[in-house]
Amino acid sequence: MMSMKITSESKKTLLRVRGASNKYQRTADLLSETFAKSVLRNVKLGIQMQTFGHHPLSTRWKEEKARLGLDPRILIATRDYIRFLRVKKLRSGQVAITGDLELAKKLEYGTKTMKARPHWTPTIRRVLKEMNLTMGGKIADALFAP
Repeated sequence: MMSMKITSESKKTLLRVRGASNKYQRTADLLSETFAKSVLRNVKLGIQMQTFGHHPLSTRWKEEKARLGLDPRILIATRDYIRFLRVKKLRSGQVAITGDLELAKKLEYGTKTMKARPHWTPTIRRVLKEMNLTMGGKIADALFAP
């Protein structure tokens, strides 16, 4: 028969791990919401500041926007596209960015008559990379801090 003694330090660690399971869902909720809000903020800012490096508008569309008094920037005509984008909580640990999804798809991937102007994919990739670099310690603290 073998016996083991658990040190007080080991006991504290086990209690932290048990507590972490209770904090897991709250941390998952916080991370998913933080991610979605960061993506949305960066997409809106990138569109407003024109930082995505998209192809210029066609001459025809540029002239049409000017004639109608629309915003001359790319991905902005009436501003409704970015105005109606929102982060919506679906259920625990899940959020969505809502808005005009048909228009978002056309802008992101293009159509037969319009070049693709990706803004979601590069933003999601960049925010994921940034979060991976900065969130590791924050996640550990959220899960295991006393």
